[in-house]
Amino acid sequence: MKRFTGFAATILAAVVATTLVQAPAQAVPRLEKYYVISQVGDKLQKWFWIDQIDGIIGCERCFWEIDLGTSVSLPAAVDKAFHEQLTAGLAKMSDAHIQRDPAAAAKLQQEAMSAFSSAARSLGSASVRPGVVGYYDELKQTTVPAHRAWLAAADQDLSDGLTLLQRSFAEPDPHPWRAAALREFTKAYAEIAAKRAL
Repeated sequence: MKRFTGFAATILAAVVATTLVQAPAQAVPRLEKYYVISQVGDKLQKWFWIDQIDGIIGCERCFWEIDLGTSVSLPAAVDKAFHEQLTAGLAKMSDAHIQRDPAAAAKLQQEAMSAFSSAARSLGSASVRPGVVGYYDELKQTTVPAHRAWLAAADQDLSDGLTLLQRSFAEPDPHPWRAAALREFTKAYAEIAAKRAL
């Protein structure tokens, strides 16, 4: 039985209340700042549009974290590339989320799938699975397990999407696998944005 190792695909959320000008009846998206910390400690930052906030009470320097694991430890450069492409895909999903033009949203989803595909390819033969769900305490530099259904669901859906993409690379007809992967990534981002499991 293979032992999975966590490579700290940590996605850390610090809410910054920014708004878009919209009609009063519509929900106003906010930008939420996310970090990804690689296995060797490289920090990447991305901003995603969200609809709901789920704050961590009593810890101003704590951030939501999504952790994935691999069946083998990845080389540092590969691990960094994986995180860069994973967050690039999520950023494109975020941009599609607030795009009102369906054609533009579809183009952004295609760009997201290209980034997610690069992330899946960087895994090589390593398999991926959900890791610890909780939050990261920036001051103590530690992960604190804290169950949130939406975090657990997003973690699982990201893992499932990457696994489906890996499978698509070996299939004569990759399209059904890629379509299924896109559904998983769309659901994962929707869970992050809405802060609820779907």
